[in-house]
Amino acid sequence: MSEGTFDIERRKFTKLAGTVGAAGAVGIAGCAGSSGSSNTYRFGLGSEMDILDPHVDTSARGEVVFGAFSEPLFHFTPDSEVVPHLLSDYEVLDGGQRYVFTVEDGITFHDGEELTGEVVAWNLERLFSSSNPARGNLGPEATVEETGEMEVEVQYEEPYPILPSYLTYNTSSMTILSKAAYESA
Repeated sequence: MSEGTFDIERRKFTKLAGTVGAAGAVGIAGCAGSSGSSNTYRFGLGSEMDILDPHVDTSARGEVVFGAFSEPLFHFTPDSEVVPHLLSDYEVLDGGQRYVFTVEDGITFHDGEELTGEVVAWNLERLFSSSNPARGNLGPEATVEETGEMEVEVQYEEPYPILPSYLTYNTSSMTILSKAAYESA
């Protein structure tokens, strides 16, 4: 094995990938490449990954890896409009002091875990308590609460109207993880 590359069993890669991607991991997990065995996914980097947790990782290589197979809550349209991606709807209330996110029904992670309000709330709580420098993009302290099976509320003490814009990033800290896969890894 040459410097900057590592071999990982497909099953382990899929498990780790699932902790950072809601839907994209499925496509990558099926790729084996013509030079590897059917149980190996070969991924080349200029240096080794230190950690496969996007809420903690701060490296540029992490941005590349997580961006390849992870999904954010929102996306930008070609016209720079913020639109829900893993959400079916969202409300901005009280001038951006309170947000209500409705999770899209029928989304599952590679491990079969359903994306629910509980999973989104867990991710947002991790993001708000993270020491990752990107945490600052989420604004001041906020409370996160699962308010229904498919609903999450984020409450700030003062308005923070740009939260959805920062939740468009599918790299590093802003991606959604499978709670079950994370806890079993």
